[in-house]
Amino acid sequence: MILITSACSFGETYSEKIQTWPVHLNKILQPSLWTNCSMGSQGNGLIAKKVIYQISQHNDYENILVGIMWSGIDRHEFYTTDKRIIQKLRSHNSDGWLVNPDSFVPNDPGGWVIQNAHWKNPYVNNNYRFYDPMGGVIKTLEYILYTQLLLEKYNIKYFMLTYMDHVLEDIHKNPVTEHLVNLINWNPFILGNKGCYEWCNERIAIKEKYGHPSEDAHKLFTNQVIIPWLEEKKYI
Repeated sequence: MILITSACSFGETYSEKIQTWPVHLNKILQPSLWTNCSMGSQGNGLIAKKVIYQISQHNDYENILVGIMWSGIDRHEFYTTDKRIIQKLRSHNSDGWLVNPDSFVPNDPGGWVIQNAHWKNPYVNNNYRFYDPMGGVIKTLEYILYTQLLLEKYNIKYFMLTYMDHVLEDIHKNPVTEHLVNLINWNPFILGNKGCYEWCNERIAIKEKYGHPSEDAHKLFTNQVIIPWLEEKKYI
């Protein structure tokens, strides 16, 4: 089995602070190859782009399992080859990100500048000047849809989750999202619109509001949510 996982900090392994759900899933499944595309602060655009790239590196589609945990709708990225922007971000990290700009293709001449609404760098201010939360909802639904279209085109086994409830809570509040909601296959969403944070907080209280689940919570989540669903679908 080839395992590909992608998420934000709820699935990242860069910092090695705690073992998140992809780590526990890898330990249980013991695939022949595991690629984790997760990274703290990245939005749904990068989450999707990295999965699609990793899939393009294989042709043994029936042997692939993909797990995606979608992140906040207000997280974005833009691509640049401007060396001044790249150097400025790499030399001055005032917002605590792990990698910025980020790249996942070898010999990439540029990179994806990740953005979060509360960050201080000037590129964030420009991007969020005209930001509308419903626009974030639309983009997230589009990322979900085009990722699913690729996965289902090649009959790749996959599951999806959200890191918090709010990722999908507003998908029915505007008629402009209706066609996207109807086109998306919601069956692979293990918890429906329920988030990992809320599920974990109900069982192992998360001390910090909107903080990260503990390692024990990630392990419980993997054993009680992800694994039973995979077994039910006969994916493992």
